Amino acid sequence: MKFLTGGLLRRQAVALANGCFSASYSRSPLASDGPVTVTDDGVYLRLEGALSPSEQPLILHPTWLRDHCRCSQCYDSNTFNKLVDIGKVAPNVRPKETRFADDKLHVTWPDDHRSVYDLRWLRTNVYGASSRSDAAGEYCRLEWNGAFSSVSLWKSVVDFGDYMRSEEALGAALRSVVANGFAVLKNVPRTDEGLVQAAERICPLRPGFFGRIFNFGRHMLHPIRSEPLEGERMAHHADQTYLTEPAGLKLVQCVETNAKFTMSLVDGFDAARRLRERNEEAYRTLSTVPVESEFVDGEHHYVTRDAILKHDASGRNLLQVRYNDYYRSPAATVPVSRDRKSVV
Repeated sequence: MKFLTGGLLRRQAVALANGCFSASYSRSPLASDGPVTVTDDGVYLRLEGALSPSEQPLILHPTWLRDHCRCSQCYDSNTFNKLVDIGKVAPNVRPKETRFADDKLHVTWPDDHRSVYDLRWLRTNVYGASSRSDAAGEYCRLEWNGAFSSVSLWKSVVDFGDYMRSEEALGAALRSVVANGFAVLKNVPRTDEGLVQAAERICPLRPGFFGRIFNFGRHMLHPIRSEPLEGERMAHHADQTYLTEPAGLKLVQCVETNAKFTMSLVDGFDAARRLRERNEEAYRTLSTVPVESEFVDGEHHYVTRDAILKHDASGRNLLQVRYNDYYRSPAATVPVSRDRKSVV
């Protein structure tokens, strides 16, 4: 079995997947049954009537608007890099003129610079916008929870040739990664080059200390015994928990097997959800108490501390399930005051 240990960052895959199928989903459509009014109250701009009577007005601060101008002088649309230093934007800047037309907000600034903002972009990206969600692609992530059908698996299978030639096939594979957590490529050449080609079709590899390709076999289940015991297996785990930022995507290719070999996948996000429903305190413990993991590779000793259930900065969205009992160091970070039932 070959592992591509360089890995790919999940956020890159999500961004690419969204780019490949951005037209395949829709948010609330723009309503055209009423005029949009722009009001300057001396502090904010208020856009009312933009989408539907039930939605709140869009409140925009002029400094935020000027900082987010998307014209070619202020923003590089090829690299998504800002070209304006926010420190040079006056904190009390006020629009010279505003108007709304063709679902766009047009603003002229005191220096006669002109900015145009698409209404859908504003509603998606303005501070506090719920439509943006806290992590790209969260809108379509599916938990398996026993309902993962053969039809869903079939939709996750993409032919390697199509994947390499077609943007549509690439998009299908990435949609499956974002929604299901994995995709299956069939007919991949059983060579290191074939595996690397499959990875680099998405984005450049991230170097790993095992090299670009890591070969794993049954003989590695126990590093001391030359012959593993019959029925010995490697338990379910998340890889690279000893790194601050493990590879978000890993490509695995089975090049040789026998009838006794099986490989299974576990939906850690579904397991975390079930834990939260059954034991909120245990979930909170795994989300807040840092656990130390370590790994020694020759002369290098890797150590990091993080929660097993790692959330984003808002604390609402689960990003990683960092469970690996093989790499777990002594539990010196667990407070003595913790109830044993919430720790074990």
